[in-house]
Amino acid sequence: MKNRIGLIIGTLPASYRGIAAGGIATHIDGLINNLRKRDIKIRICYHKPFGVNHPEVINSLKIGWFVAVLSGFARLLFKREFTYKSYSFKTLILIAYYYATLSKYFKREEPDFIHIHSLYNPAAIAIRLLEYKGRLVTTDHGFWVDSNYLLDKKLLVLLRKNFSITSKVIYISDAALVEHKKAQLGDLRKLVKISNPTSFRNYPCKDVEHLNGNKYIIIFNGYNDSLVTKGLAFLLDAINSNRYLSENVKLWMICNEEAINYLQKRVWNFEYGVFGRIRFEEVLKMYMQSDLLVVPSKFESFGLVYTEALAVGIPVIGYYAMINEFQRTLNTYIGESIDIATEQPGILSQKIMKCLQTPFDRKKVREALIKAYDWDILMERFEKLYYGEEVVE
Repeated sequence: MKNRIGLIIGTLPASYRGIAAGGIATHIDGLINNLRKRDIKIRICYHKPFGVNHPEVINSLKIGWFVAVLSGFARLLFKREFTYKSYSFKTLILIAYYYATLSKYFKREEPDFIHIHSLYNPAAIAIRLLEYKGRLVTTDHGFWVDSNYLLDKKLLVLLRKNFSITSKVIYISDAALVEHKKAQLGDLRKLVKISNPTSFRNYPCKDVEHLNGNKYIIIFNGYNDSLVTKGLAFLLDAINSNRYLSENVKLWMICNEEAINYLQKRVWNFEYGVFGRIRFEEVLKMYMQSDLLVVPSKFESFGLVYTEALAVGIPVIGYYAMINEFQRTLNTYIGESIDIATEQPGILSQKIMKCLQTPFDRKKVREALIKAYDWDILMERFEKLYYGEEVVE
């Protein structure tokens, strides 16, 4: 039987000696682990020079990165079909890196499929120039997060070019599909929905209710752009302006330096604790000690923190489109949705109190999550996509 090989293009998770945490890195780590279980060998490539020496990581050493960029630029001068003026200088650097790096790699082996993480990643352009014949799949990973993409002509050219090159584009939620329809990047028939899977069976499960006499613990987990995009400032206002919450709640925040500085420059009338970037195992322990997760984001393409907290056993409040989708899918009470673009902090205060007082069936929620979003359930969809089979939702 022929060896099956796949190439993942995306940020390096910690298990590959990378420095990325959460989000895409967590997804890539889970994807690779589950592909291995199906006897598919994986290689990883990314355009940042991490200085990593790992047998499955292609050219991540810093010297090799600079050599690849220079070599790529020199070789692209002879590609008549490649137009420099269409892309920003940063994009051109990355195309040059991928062109040289993957050209060298393809001489050693040709993968059955290549999975690129993010429509912003210009690797697809280099792959097209190298005339790769296998299956090319891209996951969008919230391309609309940069709200100016429709106004930036070169950025829009990049997105549309990547969309046109790829065989299939994975979107991870109904909210993402709405954004694809708005953007009109290309033929929507290329889109395939595969929600972000997680290995929920490996998570600990909270088995005690809130202890009477203790303060409720609310956890906020939003390290990237904590204050505005993830809605921490909105949450702080909601608790600070509500007497009951300020007296009965302790807020734990996993947030960035900007948010920590914001907290230190103001006086708050409630108890809180601040945490920077921490290991995922520690995050799970914090969920176990909490009563509620609140991340009132402006938007989410999926919201892994919501499903993580639900799996451990606490309700959630978050971005309305995703919370409503989870509610429909899981068909049981999971918490409350909030739209911070149209609702006021006082509304969030009321929703927090409702969540803290509404029965939450941990076992039912966890079972529903496993049925809908576990890796063991969704892995077959990825494999079919990689090998050209029809994926039915």
